[in-house]
Amino acid sequence: MGKLYGEFQLGYETRFISYVDSVVRKVVGDFNSTAFWNDRANSGKALKQAIDLKLQESYANCMNL
Repeated sequence: MGKLYGEFQLGYETRFISYVDSVVRKVVGDFNSTAFWNDRANSGKALKQAIDLKLQESYANCMNL
């Protein structure tokens, strides 16, 4: 049995959505609102990295954002 299924069964999608939501809120909250929009490339990279790091705890990764 896979680790993902063993830990979350069919509830993994809900868990991932919750993880992504909390990470996005945290990362976006750390940015100055003007800087976030003016430097969208780096803002997107920071979001992707933070999401990927959180999802790796649950045997997944963020491929695109």
